[in-house]
Amino acid sequence: MKIYFAIGACLFLFLSACYYDKAEELYPSNYNQTDTTAATYTAYMAPLISSKCMSCHNVTAPILGDYSKLKTIINNGTFNTRVMVQKNMPPSGLTSTELAKIQKWLDAGALNN
Repeated sequence: MKIYFAIGACLFLFLSACYYDKAEELYPSNYNQTDTTAATYTAYMAPLISSKCMSCHNVTAPILGDYSKLKTIINNGTFNTRVMVQKNMPPSGLTSTELAKIQKWLDAGALNN
């Protein structure tokens, strides 16, 4: 009977040993598949807005034509609500990588960099 208890205790310890492992520590090069290092206005946001937003917003409501207009809708919360929360802008949608880069840029203060 003691042998079964000892085997059961060892098996329990063995199987529960990896419970607190963190994927980013175990697989550091593969953990974050989204490269968000180039999330700047000039290099990333301006081309994204030009390709995904300006076909509609330049014609119907030129609110995204330059950084100052974009910053206004970021500051009043409209941009975050429509793009990041409701995800209904642009109507064609954004990829998870695009959303991650936008979020990184917003988290950094949505700078004109």
